[in-house]
Amino acid sequence: MKISLNWLKEYLGNIKDTDQLLSRLTSMGLEVDTVNKLKKDIIIDIDMTPNRADCLSVIGIARDLSAIYKKKVLMPKVIKLPKKTQSYMKSVNENISSSYSILSIENFDNTHKTPKYISDRLVTSGVSRINFIVDILNYVMLEVGQPMHVFDKNKL
Repeated sequence: MKISLNWLKEYLGNIKDTDQLLSRLTSMGLEVDTVNKLKKDIIIDIDMTPNRADCLSVIGIARDLSAIYKKKVLMPKVIKLPKKTQSYMKSVNENISSSYSILSIENFDNTHKTPKYISDRLVTSGVSRINFIVDILNYVMLEVGQPMHVFDKNKL
């Protein structure tokens, strides 16, 4: 997994000693494979082992590092969906999965351009850009470790 040091710092605040950070990642069981400097950022490629699925996201790695650095994780602000939107959220057949939900968004214009900071983070993480909505879902997956899927209702 490739992770941006600048992105990680958004959750932990300033981390001054990069060498010490790399050593701490390894001591946590997150083996650092390569480190590449990219403009004003450092991209850390971590070899994940199957027992560390909790660290398959920026926030997951930040949580582990927060215990070592004795810092609180600076979580992003969450905005609740309006009630009208929430009414479209529903669970799929519970016999199939008790935790699979659907959110239907209608009249969405997918021609919007993906914001540059999101595009940059996707590219540095080794994820190809597709289109606005897929880019957003991939970004969320990298950030919080929750894979999501998007479907065109007209093509189902």
